[in-house]
Amino acid sequence: MYVVVETNDTSGIMFGCAGSEYIGYLGTSTNRPDSEFGTPTYYVDGVDNSITTRTAFTTYVKTGVPVLLGIQNGDTQLWGDFQSTLGIGSYALNNSLSVNGKYSEIIIYDSDQSSARTDIEDNINTFYSIY
Repeated sequence: MYVVVETNDTSGIMFGCAGSEYIGYLGTSTNRPDSEFGTPTYYVDGVDNSITTRTAFTTYVKTGVPVLLGIQNGDTQLWGDFQSTLGIGSYALNNSLSVNGKYSEIIIYDSDQSSARTDIEDNINTFYSIY
């Protein structure tokens, strides 16, 4: 998954499904920024910053300027009907914990694209001039 996002929010969920599944929880907590998503690696502007907490995730994403967020090795097997229940900027069905911001591009692959990560990020960065 690759996302170009711009936000100043300090709390909320960037992507969520109908249950307790989410990716990109902004906040101040030592809890993971994801739930029911395996153990993903978060790249911000092409760099693996070892993000494992909501506080760290928020520090790197809440900048007020566009950020290229690459997420690899996530696992959505527990997400049920991912295609019809993905919420962008909140949980899918109830808009709770919404994130105010601008999503310029969202790319979701249904297969492992880790070998192409730098090419994908370079392509996105060439278009948006993020870093």
